[in-house]
Amino acid sequence: MNNSKKLPNLKALQTFERVRGALSLLSADGRLCRSVRRNTFVSRPNLRNLLALMDRLNREGVEGDIVECGVYKGGSAAVLATRLQGRRLHLYDSFQGM
Repeated sequence: MNNSKKLPNLKALQTFERVRGALSLLSADGRLCRSVRRNTFVSRPNLRNLLALMDRLNREGVEGDIVECGVYKGGSAAVLATRLQGRRLHLYDSFQGM
């Protein structure tokens, strides 16, 4: 009989840490999206999509500023601003509606 303790699988631990980190980020993103809900017409899933798109632009090294046309109360702009990483965010609105 082998009384030695089994060591945890290192690969499983690394996967667990990646998943835990991703869940933590999703939780933080969820709180961010909920915090701006009164200041935007953009749905929560679409706000998360904006975050994912900004993350992709940053990850792939795409250069350039971000422009939002039709700002309303700035909710989606606030979400975008969390992922700028050296970009400028230009906001435009007619203040008259369409």
